[in-house]
Amino acid sequence: MRRHREPSHAEMLAQATDRLHIMQALDSALERWPEVSALAWEAESTEEFIAQVGELLGIDETQATAVADLQLRRIPREQRAWIRAQVDEIKAELAHLRSTDPT
Repeated sequence: MRRHREPSHAEMLAQATDRLHIMQALDSALERWPEVSALAWEAESTEEFIAQVGELLGIDETQATAVADLQLRRIPREQRAWIRAQVDEIKAELAHLRSTDPT
């Protein structure tokens, strides 16, 4: 029987940083949704859309891919509020992790 290993402090910090990276891109995309959706409508391919949305929002390819994967059903006001709340929550988690760094 294998025991579940708790993530190390460094792993938790890295995971929170990665989540924040993606959630901030989604938040930015929703703030500028009319422009983002226009790019999606006009793009010839997913790759073209990813490149264009990355340029529009000043985000990297990983973030732009997450925006491309965003489904229209996730856009209602409650989901936008949830994404913003997640950004705030992850920032608080990162601040706590950084302040309690054992090294």
